[in-house]
Amino acid sequence: MRSITLFVGALVGTASAQTAGDVKLVNGRTAGGYDGLLQVYYNNAWYSVCDDYFEDNHATLACKQLFNTSWVSWTTDMGHCYTPLTGGIVDLDWYSSFSPPTTFLEAVDGSSSGVFACTHDEDVSIVCGFDGSESATDASLDLSCVPGNCQTGYKQCGDGVMTWCCGEGFPDCGDSYGWCEDKASRTAWKSPSGLGYPSDYCVDGVGPRSLVSTQVQEG
Repeated sequence: MRSITLFVGALVGTASAQTAGDVKLVNGRTAGGYDGLLQVYYNNAWYSVCDDYFEDNHATLACKQLFNTSWVSWTTDMGHCYTPLTGGIVDLDWYSSFSPPTTFLEAVDGSSSGVFACTHDEDVSIVCGFDGSESATDASLDLSCVPGNCQTGYKQCGDGVMTWCCGEGFPDCGDSYGWCEDKASRTAWKSPSGLGYPSDYCVDGVGPRSLVSTQVQEG
């Protein structure tokens, strides 16, 4: 009886073990884990991945490692299409953005820290291609960053054509183009590309964008 108990304990320990470089997508909509915020197992803990230097080849590595498929879309989750995470964040090696690594772990530069440390507004989220084992429910889901995805505490705003989520430091809908705004101090978020919020942070029909927003003081 004693030997059986030890054997079961060993199995449980093995099942829960993680390996450096393991990746997963969390807080997603699919039960099979095909979408969500990207995390990598590093230094004996799960870390979010900052969007700095993140490129298509990194999304390819993650999806290939998880499902042996390619990516459908990836984005900086500033709009909080997924429930934000807490905990550590890793930076990627700038060199890996143009010299593709062979594993995702090779791209990790270390824990994000210091004056320019990333925040969870800069976490990368990915939608991976299905591998044939997905459920009918997962296959039917709209996995894009679409209206109605605003998390608790965020407000849906728009310009009459597109919609997005506003919250945290920019909780109000702008008076003119619907930019996220803090009306108390009249500080507005302006689209870096001029195309609007979803085009900068979500898939726009051509491909994903990963741009950094700027804050402009209004007169």
